[in-house]
Amino acid sequence: MVAITKSMVVLSALTAAGLIVTLETMLRAQEPSAAVQVNERFPRTDETFRPVTMIHFVAPKLADQGVKADRLSGATDGAVVRQVSRVITIERRIGTNTSELMRLPLADLAQR
Repeated sequence: MVAITKSMVVLSALTAAGLIVTLETMLRAQEPSAAVQVNERFPRTDETFRPVTMIHFVAPKLADQGVKADRLSGATDGAVVRQVSRVITIERRIGTNTSELMRLPLADLAQR
């Protein structure tokens, strides 16, 4: 039978500690640095979205339906373009159960 001595226990503990340190050092050498990890989280320049006008997106689909793309481009053929009048609706309380809705042009509110 083999007797276990103090020197065998110390030697096996030192060997285990040496293996753990060696393996951890090898794993740390393989993982990228913190700066590389942060850069990988953001998209590269070739992966980002590029803005396109709506006419380039919609025109091919509407062309299949027979709508001409020049009608979408805003060409007015000399006609006067109607300005959109934007309004905001405000509720005014008259009583406990009654209210009045008032529509105010947005241009009037911007001047106030």
